[in-house]
Amino acid sequence: MEVLLFAVLLGLIPASIASKKGRSFGTWWFFGAMLFIVALPMALMMKPEKPDDDYEDKAPKSRSKKRALNLSSFL
Repeated sequence: MEVLLFAVLLGLIPASIASKKGRSFGTWWFFGAMLFIVALPMALMMKPEKPDDDYEDKAPKSRSKKRALNLSSFL
């Protein structure tokens, strides 16, 4: 029982580091609790996730507006 509690608490360390870098806290907590010796160096070495500011620019444009414009030019 004490080992399980110890693992749960140790998992918080890589989870908090990964969370500050923009990753999922829950996923990294589970990974850290299961494989702390692997998760901690990975969390320390990974680069922060870039914010996706231009998400709307990459989203495909709606075709309905294009069709409406094309149909209006024929009227």
